[in-house]
Amino acid sequence: MTDTFSTALSTKIQSHDDFWKDFAFIQSYGIKKSLLSNDQTTLDFSEVEVTLINRLLYSASVFSQTNNEKNKFLAQTIALSILISTKDLNIRERTTNILAEIGNFPSIKYINENFTNHSSSFLSDLKVKLLRCINTISIGNKDIPLTDFQFKVWNDLPIMSAGSISAPTSAGKSFLIIEYLCQKIAHESEFIAVYIAPTRALLAEVYRKISLRLSNEKDVRLSTVPSLDSENRKKQIFVLTQERLHVLLSITDLNVNLVVIDEAQNLADGTRGMILQDCLERLKQINNKIQIFLLSPGAEGFLEIGRLLGLETISVNETALSPVLQNRIIVKAVDGEAKELELSLLSSNGVIKIGNFKTTRGIGDSTTRLAACALELGSGGGSLVYATGPADAENIANQLTADIATQESNSLKELSKFIKAHIHPEYGLAEMVLHGVAFHYGKMPNLLREAIETAFRTGDIRYLVCTTTLFQGINLPARSVFINTPTRGRGVVLDSALLWNFAGRAGRLGQDLVGNVFLVDYHNWKDQGLTEAAKFKVSSAFTETVINHFDKVARAISGDMPLLNPQDNTPNNIRAAAGLILARASKNQSKALLLRNIKLSDEQRDVLDIEATNALENLRLSAHIIENNWTANPYGLQRLAEKLRNKINKNEIEDLIPIHPRERKSFERYVKIFRRISIEILGMNNQSPYGALVATYAIPWMQGTPYPVLLNKWVNYKRKKSPQAHINNLVRTGFEFIEDVLRFQMVQLGKAYIDVLQMVLIETNNNHKLKEIFDFSLALELGVSSPSGRAFVELGASRITALTLEALFPDSELTTALAREKLSQLNTRAINLSPIIISELVELGLIEEMPDTTNL
Repeated sequence: MTDTFSTALSTKIQSHDDFWKDFAFIQSYGIKKSLLSNDQTTLDFSEVEVTLINRLLYSASVFSQTNNEKNKFLAQTIALSILISTKDLNIRERTTNILAEIGNFPSIKYINENFTNHSSSFLSDLKVKLLRCINTISIGNKDIPLTDFQFKVWNDLPIMSAGSISAPTSAGKSFLIIEYLCQKIAHESEFIAVYIAPTRALLAEVYRKISLRLSNEKDVRLSTVPSLDSENRKKQIFVLTQERLHVLLSITDLNVNLVVIDEAQNLADGTRGMILQDCLERLKQINNKIQIFLLSPGAEGFLEIGRLLGLETISVNETALSPVLQNRIIVKAVDGEAKELELSLLSSNGVIKIGNFKTTRGIGDSTTRLAACALELGSGGGSLVYATGPADAENIANQLTADIATQESNSLKELSKFIKAHIHPEYGLAEMVLHGVAFHYGKMPNLLREAIETAFRTGDIRYLVCTTTLFQGINLPARSVFINTPTRGRGVVLDSALLWNFAGRAGRLGQDLVGNVFLVDYHNWKDQGLTEAAKFKVSSAFTETVINHFDKVARAISGDMPLLNPQDNTPNNIRAAAGLILARASKNQSKALLLRNIKLSDEQRDVLDIEATNALENLRLSAHIIENNWTANPYGLQRLAEKLRNKINKNEIEDLIPIHPRERKSFERYVKIFRRISIEILGMNNQSPYGALVATYAIPWMQGTPYPVLLNKWVNYKRKKSPQAHINNLVRTGFEFIEDVLRFQMVQLGKAYIDVLQMVLIETNNNHKLKEIFDFSLALELGVSSPSGRAFVELGASRITALTLEALFPDSELTTALAREKLSQLNTRAINLSPIIISELVELGLIEEMPDTTNL
């Protein structure tokens, strides 16, 4: 009854233009107050009238008592805008009550910890405590109050067989899922869970959170490596990319009880999305009672995805309400003024003029305006600055560095020292971080990227220039976000949902009440995607590829595979879709896959099924090979198999066997292996030097050669072709080659090579050779080749840390248990380790405390 009355009254209040005028005023006023840390501001405004505040607070209290999310958003915006605009204790008490009513306890916690002289009446305090108590759950030894959305989801989790959780970045959805997963595995006698993360960066972050939460659960295996447990523990959590999960499912029928898909919108991401869909379907086939949770920052279409995955029902939980107030502020250079910006608020009710801002530096050059605006408006806290690609990120970071003096920070000096010692001594980032500036992109080594992120979280790095890599996954909020284009790369317009997700980084939960998203030159944007809220459209990459390229997929199934194009993913998606259909047909499951795709006609389903059946009759490959390597060209695998058979018939079997990269003549062996892969599977010509190029860097990479040595080799190679190339560009292309070729392309194709080789060895009665095969695909993925190196990686260590530790212990055969034991006894004070490596070990719970770096 109360909600009905409040809803009706809310509608009446919002029907008056005066309310919207008041609302626009307090939003504008709050933004002005948040920018007053800059002494150069010339924004002219009078004191807020008490009557206007009272009107708004009354409206907010009404809105907060409804179940309508839009009303709660208005209530929260009013409360937080007023809260940062006045020091009146009575008003502060009223805003706290409103925040408690809508369940925004993180903001209340921030107020209690950061606002001086905060007091409240007995009844007000009692109300807040009661509402907080209702939403509180026990986590470990702590009582944690949840937001209303979190509390609802928490209560729904145990009863959902499948569910989607769609919420902004700061809504705390992954926190809930990780806690639920950890409580389940702690209380069950047998339990296996898989957490799928789309990037190695997110994988590392999730691993650390789970590792910290389960630090006292010694019987749980937590692994990022797709391998069987040598200790045969009954409780296991795998934190894997979809590619690693695909590898794991190729070696065991894993009976998983719970699977979490983070960034579930990536089901639409080409071949990677198809791998994800295939893995989920296979897990569901093995255990029909598996719990499946799909997380996204704001998406729709989960009911259709549930049907495609064969789920009978899927519960949809969603909210667009962030606990932090996020302002989208349009920034425009004032015509005729070299040092003045015009600021406007982009709201759901149009554009609201804030005022003009006098700058200390000229902002007339459009090529440096983004950096200039960040320096002018982002000095009050950590700022994320968007760049269209890695090269653009380096350029913008250089502009910022040029205008900021070096910082007297021991931690930044250690970071600079680490970059020179563990990446490359000439890498420009080493000098840049001393100014409190850094750039960030996806192909960086994990530990370097994590060290930069840590420095940003602590405030040592004040400006972080980033690419779309940071748009999803990693929890890295900022006080301010700066964007001057809706495009990436060479002008490709970004999905509006991606921009909204990045804008959602503004406002640090628990550290800020408000975050500002500055849209520089928004009036010139090709696509103004931040005007209206946008959601990801969750769809199946497999479905979209088959529907949009039906004829090409059908031809690819029959053997007419399109040529790969580095500039276009479409051919690769067509090859993958055809491969997946062939994989299902090899197990008589193609009809089930196609039937769930309602966009196909019966005639189209029959065409694809018949093509696949006919193709399998001509492919001399086992169902196991096709099912576990369908992302590789099956016809290329057929050619490879014939090549291997011919070599065996000529008694040239030794040349076929992958050996340990540290063995003598390993380079010559792998040149031949990578050459076969490039010619037979990728379809390159016989004169292509690709195989030799790959082997040149794959061998030292698998051997554990440090980045500086490997990158120096790459830099010298590239400088012969481009003597004038900048070192940052050369290092970046080296990162890209390692990540794209060695750790992705050759990992998948290397696994396919091993599988085909094993098949041919068995059919030619050479089973005794199977034990000689070295798993070079896993060594390429991890960048280590010894059991000790793999053990440290399985414990969560980055490659840099794993190799450093491997060199400390004279035992190349350490198990994970022995590796953990050795680390627990390690005296880090007596060893000259980088504080960044030590910090990683501390975060992983592998050593207990961080030594005093001043004594190192």
